[in-house]
Amino acid sequence: MKLKILIIATEPSGDKLGANLIDGLHSELKGKGQLVFQGIGGPLMRSRGVTTLFNFNELSVMGFFEIIPKLPKILSVINRMVKYALVWKPDLIITIDSPDFSLRIAKKIKQKWPTVKTIHYVAPSVWAWRGYRARTMGKFLDHVLAILPFEPPFMEAAGMTCDFVGHPIVSEDIPSNQEIRLFRSSLGIERETPIVSILPGSRRAEIVKMMPIYLKSLESVAKKFPNLVFIIASPPNVCELVKSYLKFSNVPVIQLYEKDDPMKFEERKRMLFSTSLAALATSGTITLEIARMGAPLLVGYRASFMTEILLKNFVKLKSATLINILTNQAAIPELLFSKCNYQNIATSLIYLLTDSTQADRQRDYVKFAMNALGANDLDPKIRAARSILRFLDK
Repeated sequence: MKLKILIIATEPSGDKLGANLIDGLHSELKGKGQLVFQGIGGPLMRSRGVTTLFNFNELSVMGFFEIIPKLPKILSVINRMVKYALVWKPDLIITIDSPDFSLRIAKKIKQKWPTVKTIHYVAPSVWAWRGYRARTMGKFLDHVLAILPFEPPFMEAAGMTCDFVGHPIVSEDIPSNQEIRLFRSSLGIERETPIVSILPGSRRAEIVKMMPIYLKSLESVAKKFPNLVFIIASPPNVCELVKSYLKFSNVPVIQLYEKDDPMKFEERKRMLFSTSLAALATSGTITLEIARMGAPLLVGYRASFMTEILLKNFVKLKSATLINILTNQAAIPELLFSKCNYQNIATSLIYLLTDSTQADRQRDYVKFAMNALGANDLDPKIRAARSILRFLDK
């Protein structure tokens, strides 16, 4: 079987999903066919042989109004991707997450080429807001790979086939004690020295919003716990921006990054989370990664004034953190919008560091959530690959 696949991901989390999916497809085909991937992806997808046609870093945008300055560039990329697909004629189009961008491409291609097969990986959160999107998607999407167990009925009701394939986070390897010791040694950190991980985000807009708040909050935390070591993990696309903020920090912060080796960065990030006493993270996929590795966490989120107004009025959920949504509990503390200020963050982080019962409660609910995401089933990348191959066989 030879397959030409147009694959599109524009976020670091989508890049990771895409890379895992490619691994799963290669594993299932066992060399029986040749897979050719072209499209948009980051360093992890490129390391799997994806020919990327546009700059991944220029397409990652947070918020409704933050997107406006980049809109001409984004629209240009969408139109050029559509034209390219119509010339290249792939056997399959796979779009990953980022629905406001990737689904526009799928829709435009489908309008001009109705018989092309289209799959979307990560069902848009129609259960949270903008529920009408499912009906719209059904007109140009054929199949959906859902990572949450309650999503397939929403997609199927709108006319698409959909499989729950599990969340890839459940198959992430937890580092061994030896790996953690070597990791600490590489940073010159003693075995018993407490570490707090800081994750301000993977988009430039997130860094601009969150870094000043987080760094200010660390001043109060450092005064109470002078032996703490703070470490920020920076994805390659924002590491230089993070570094520019750290120059003016009043608290020593270690920056963890690997600009030229994305696989090594993912490995070291897992080690960091596994050995952290606590973590402070901007709302997003990273919260699941931290939880999976066992670190108790605090979640923050800020956006532009108008974006926050829209979210408050249209999002139906009380929580922004998937662990809380899956467990229907406020196990992971969240400081969202105006509550996300340096005083509240410092107070909440200090409480998390001193109250062991809160950390234990988080871990109990995390275990429940991981099981709901497919922890006791096949590796999600294999389930996703099999779902795609079954779809193609039909």
